[in-house]
Amino acid sequence: MNRVIISTAGTSLLTNWKRVHDSSEEPSFQDLLSFVNANEEASAETNSLSKLNIDPNRDVLYFVGSDTPDGRFSLQVIEHYYQSKGYNYVFPQYVEGLKNHDYHDFQTRGLPNLLKTLCTIRENHLGTHLIINATGGFKAQTAYATLFGIIFGIEVVYLYEDFKNLLRFPQMPINIDSGLIKSHMETITKIIQSDTRKESRRLLNTLPVPLRGFLEKRGDYYDYSPVGRVFMAALELDNQVCRQYVVRTYKNHTSLWGDGINSIEEVTDADVRELFYRIFACSGAVTSIFLDEMVHRKSEEVYLEYRETVGNSLRYLLHTPYGGEYIKLEVIPGHEKEVLRRIGKKIYP
Repeated sequence: MNRVIISTAGTSLLTNWKRVHDSSEEPSFQDLLSFVNANEEASAETNSLSKLNIDPNRDVLYFVGSDTPDGRFSLQVIEHYYQSKGYNYVFPQYVEGLKNHDYHDFQTRGLPNLLKTLCTIRENHLGTHLIINATGGFKAQTAYATLFGIIFGIEVVYLYEDFKNLLRFPQMPINIDSGLIKSHMETITKIIQSDTRKESRRLLNTLPVPLRGFLEKRGDYYDYSPVGRVFMAALELDNQVCRQYVVRTYKNHTSLWGDGINSIEEVTDADVRELFYRIFACSGAVTSIFLDEMVHRKSEEVYLEYRETVGNSLRYLLHTPYGGEYIKLEVIPGHEKEVLRRIGKKIYP
């Protein structure tokens, strides 16, 4: 692939349609599609991407928008717009809690979910030229996407409404002082867990000034601030502690290696373990591997063969010399096609 472009997405397509048509009526899917087909400046997303000379056969487009009716509607039209023009890799991502009118929900759900989505996309494409297009969406959404890009050394672009050219924030040489953060993690945890405001304030004052902005007051207690969440997400990825290799059997199911499998280490076949490690290493969007139904089928080789996608799970058949077993790869919703493309339909140790 050439580039991976992550665009924050909002509802400008819907808003602009209503403004141009001076209508309070809700447009149909075809109304919005015709609107953007007639003018790529109809939405912040399509207008800004038109300045990036996208290659439909090589570039990967992610659109990170809100999981609301208007957000989904607008983004589904944009997805169809690019697919109808022959773009092969278009992936909408719907983030729960990403709302511009509910500060509490944005803080407690929207921002953590936004960071999780951005972290997953980044981890899926390590070593690839990443670009964050922070034009679409509401201001807090674009601001933290920009901050994420700066911290992680990702190029950020933005199209200001009065300009015809993109503003670019190149990769910046910013390093996280992980030693400083780690040395005060115990205190930070105590502040968050404290039952009294007085004790939280006392502990907060013992932190170095640069770390105090990681926390903010929420009523009678403290929690991570938006900036703190971004830095902690960066620290987790830097330490590679956000990945957990979950391999297990379903309840009341057995496996080729017996009952109650709960980790890769309990799989006694070294080749199969290598397969599972390779899957997790290939894509951060795979959250767990479940060992499912066994079949009486033997093979001279050990390998996985893709069978179907069911919901947010990819179903493979594991072939081994001592029998077969269906394997389900649980995937973060919206990443199924991307995971299948990355790991392939046949996987060997």
